[in-house]
Amino acid sequence: MSLQVQSNYTYPPNFFTNEGRAVVYFEKGKTALLIEEIVLCQGVGNYTIIQYKDGRKKLFSKTLKEFCELFGDFYFVRVSKAYLINLKYFKECSNDGELCVIMDNEQRIEISRRRRGDFQTELQRFLKKKSKSGF
Repeated sequence: MSLQVQSNYTYPPNFFTNEGRAVVYFEKGKTALLIEEIVLCQGVGNYTIIQYKDGRKKLFSKTLKEFCELFGDFYFVRVSKAYLINLKYFKECSNDGELCVIMDNEQRIEISRRRRGDFQTELQRFLKKKSKSGF
């Protein structure tokens, strides 16, 4: 898989489109990330692959930790050293030997033992908000 690396990010992440959806701009405004369409982020060294709900992938020269900080207010949760998932696209948990999350696109991601508590807390918070707002 050959992905073009996106860099030269701009801050802060509080930019919004006319529809009121959260967007982060990269490459001096040329590349926009529509946060609500991101299913997960996968850290690969000092790079991060972002996977969208339509299956597209983009590679960024930014660490997964930086994306965790950037998406912290948007119900993303880090489930392992290599994965940050969007709870909006979380489907279910599976316990076939190892505890895994299954995303809407049927991708299985193992939850590390160290991050299980944080995952459960964030999932409960998300489900509580979801039931109140009805989205």
